Parts: sequence; C-alpha cells; structure tokens
Amino acid sequence: MFSRLPYLFTQLLEFSLCISRDKFIDGKPIFHYNNEWRNNTNSIEPWDTRFVQYWLPALISTGSVTQTPQFKDMLRNIKKVYQRFVKNYMSQTGVLLARPSKEEEEVYGVKLIEIIYNMLYIGPHIGMFETCNNSYNLTNTMERFKNTSFTFSQFLRHVVWTHEQGMPDMHWMTYTENCDPCRMRLDYILKLETVQEEIKHLFHHVLGFPEKISFPVRHRSVGHSLGHSDRQYYANVSPELMHRILHIYRHDFALFGYKHDVY
Repeated sequence: MFSRLPYLFTQLLEFSLCISRDKFIDGKPIFHYNNEWRNNTNSIEPWDTRFVQYWLPALISTGSVTQTPQFKDMLRNIKKVYQRFVKNYMSQTGVLLARPSKEEEEVYGVKLIEIIYNMLYIGPHIGMFETCNNSYNLTNTMERFKNTSFTFSQFLRHVVWTHEQGMPDMHWMTYTENCDPCRMRLDYILKLETVQEEIKHLFHHVLGFPEKISFPVRHRSVGHSLGHSDRQYYANVSPELMHRILHIYRHDFALFGYKHDVY
C-alpha cells in the first residue's frame, strides 16, 4: 500500500505512529512512562502533566472516564467565549485588534479570559487541558487509571474527537492550522515527528543535495516501539475511521496538491 501513496500521505501515517509511540507509550500501560522511559526518549514532561494533557482527555474521549457536569459546563463556556474572541477580536492575520471590555471580564471572569488568551497565543489544546485540570479529582483518577493503555485505533479516534471539540493538540493539528500558511510565508514545512524522513526528502529530492550527505536527526520515539510494522498498526483501523482522519487533513492535501482518496 505505502509504495503507491503520495509522499504527504505516507508522512501523515508515519507521524501518527510517532505520536502514538511517544505520547501514548506505544500501547503500553501508561505507568511505563517512568524515569527510564524519559531518559531513553529525552522526555521532560512529568507523568502527571502527561496524564492531564494527553491521557485524561483520551480516557474521556473513549468513554472510560465520564464527562462530569463541571467538565461539560466548562468546555461549553470555553468554546463559546473562544469563538467570540476569534470572531470579534482577531484580524485575518491573527493579530488581536482589541482587548475585551471590563464588562466582558466581569461577565466571563478573569480565569476564563486567561484561558482564552492562552488558547490564542499557545494553542487551542490549552482549553482542553484547563477543563480536565479543573473538572476532576486528579489524584484519584491518576491512581485509578495508571494501568490503562491505548490502542492505535483509540488514539486515532481521540484525534478525531479533539478536532470535533475545536481543541486539537498541537502535535496532531493540521499543517494549515499549526503553520497557518495563509497568514505567513513559509518556504518549507517539516513535521517533527517524521523529521528524519522529511529532512532527507527536503535536502535530497527538493534542494538537490547528493545522497552521500546525511543528516543524523530522528524523533525521540525512534527505537522505543513494540517492533510492529506500519502495516500492523493500520491493520485494525476501520475504513470509517480512516476516512474521518483523511477528512480532517483534507486541506493539507489541497495545500500540497495531493488527493486524499487513496486509502
């Protein structure tokens, strides 16, 4: 299958695997994210930070953790205010045109306004992080789910779910969202999760450097997988799920001039 696919499509498949291997411990129980794992992969995030940023949202998206009333209310409020800010206060170049009024700060609260600002400046995933961080007893939830693990299909469904919420993590945002090529000039866009393959493609096939020149770069997840091939990871991904993933990244394919109906 992979030999017939356009370059961007193969990279989409590959960086999905890299994220799953790195952030979701390649299907292992999440307690494996320990000092040894961090040292081997040069990871710096504490276990509890990863739990709130990646694993708790995934537990919620898979239904393993129930959405509490507080979670639902906070997520709904963040979505509403974030969309209002984007519509009323951001220019087409991404610059904030004005600050919210004091009346709005009084209505929404300083804390919510701060979350929205961080979503604008850092990324929309901040909204999900803050919602999870403020809606659950984290100590009890961490202890209860420390032995949990995520399949690759569960990870992909989580990617779909976060996009549906309008709060995808920066690691699986689309190129068009993350790099925003309509607002800024970019000569080349490389993805960190597949940096070794992309550096090779850029320097040898785009810039014309000879093959003998090598660039010893690799993503930190390399060498820490369960030994499965790419085909094995995607063997259990349903066509329905794959089509949903491809639909999310459809603008990336258009940006690079590729068709995405190849699965």
